[in-house]
Amino acid sequence: MKNRFTFIKSKMTLLNYAIAITAMTSAFFLPLSFYDENGIFEFLEAFTLLIAAIFCFVEYRKNRNFSSFFLTIGLLMLIFIGRELSWGRTFFHNELGEVVKRRDWIFGPYIYYIVGPMILAVVVHAYKTKFVQNSLRLLAQAPIMVFDFLLVILMISVSTWAESDLFPACLAHWHFAIEESAEVALYLAVAIIISSYSRKNLLEKIEDIK
Repeated sequence: MKNRFTFIKSKMTLLNYAIAITAMTSAFFLPLSFYDENGIFEFLEAFTLLIAAIFCFVEYRKNRNFSSFFLTIGLLMLIFIGRELSWGRTFFHNELGEVVKRRDWIFGPYIYYIVGPMILAVVVHAYKTKFVQNSLRLLAQAPIMVFDFLLVILMISVSTWAESDLFPACLAHWHFAIEESAEVALYLAVAIIISSYSRKNLLEKIEDIK
């Protein structure tokens, strides 16, 4: 158990923290338009999720003994990309140049009929491949990248805090910027963690629960 919680040396951990600090600091200095629904950070979140999904699919092809877990995670990442981009609505603008409201979007009345079956298919796949049980096995057997996981928990906490009623009024002007910055740092940290596990072959002795 002791070895699981030792610091796994990786330059990527330092990169994780450097990116998080840069992202959080920039929230106070960059134009707030960067954090709009179709702003730079919205697309940056989708891009970092895409990177994480690619790393998952690489590990899925590479580690055949523990493959179904990463396939499910990769599919979930693709769903999160769709959510961040409002299922494509951010690419449609009205005559004022603003992102169209769902009620005015050509696909608005039908989008959940399209997305719903896709999400259901991923949930069914997760159930059939024992995703929850494999997640618990991963936590029980894999080495824990302590500092990286602490950063993930911290960014989740900051993002949740920024959109809650507990967020201080003195920072209310930047609440959305802080939330979006924390999510970018979170998604990129997840991508780097997955990549580190893959590069260091830290999961090669773990097998899927059949």
